[in-house]
Amino acid sequence: MVELFEGDIYRDLKERGFTEQEIQQVINPNYTTNQNYQPANTIFSPSVDNNNLVQFQLELNDILERIEHILRGDKLTFSEGREIWIRCEENEKRLFNDEGVAEIMGIITMEINRNTILSNFDEKTIRNTVFDLGVRLNDLIFMKYEKFGLDNPDKRKNYSMVLGNIIDMVRATYYRALEGGERLSLREARSVTQNEVINPYETINLKNKRRSVFDVFGGR
Repeated sequence: MVELFEGDIYRDLKERGFTEQEIQQVINPNYTTNQNYQPANTIFSPSVDNNNLVQFQLELNDILERIEHILRGDKLTFSEGREIWIRCEENEKRLFNDEGVAEIMGIITMEINRNTILSNFDEKTIRNTVFDLGVRLNDLIFMKYEKFGLDNPDKRKNYSMVLGNIIDMVRATYYRALEGGERLSLREARSVTQNEVINPYETINLKNKRRSVFDVFGGR
């Protein structure tokens, strides 16, 4: 499995013309030049300014937060167009206990991160990697299901569905790095932004601009 480490990410983005601040925001999600900045209260709560497409594209905390809610058995509702997760307070209805959630999330965070999406994988590598992760997670939970809180038949009935959902999210994350697609998308997004800033009054072809916006989010 090919991995791209922080030093490689730094050199790659530096060669592509990103500023020091932009690179630090990619490598270190807590980096900020604002002295009044206050970190979020939870580990995986989004802390990205949605106006910055580069940061928005690289922010993965919302995916990790969703996985954690699923593992805990929280319920998803919608209010005024917004997602709201309702915490499951009854231990007998919570899918995994705190120990199970912590250990599984520790594994997932090694897969869903910036190193992954900024890498360059071929399809065979992605399939083998995701398949291997599914087997290892399945074995881990099977061996520790009581310790992880799957202590009644109703909880165990949901196990295969939850594991499948997690693997699907990991697979989608890896496919963002297919043939280095995420890095190419970032480069195109930054190029569009620079052109609009340098030539703010220039007429832009709407068809081309629409395609560039879709490219930012991984479309074709």
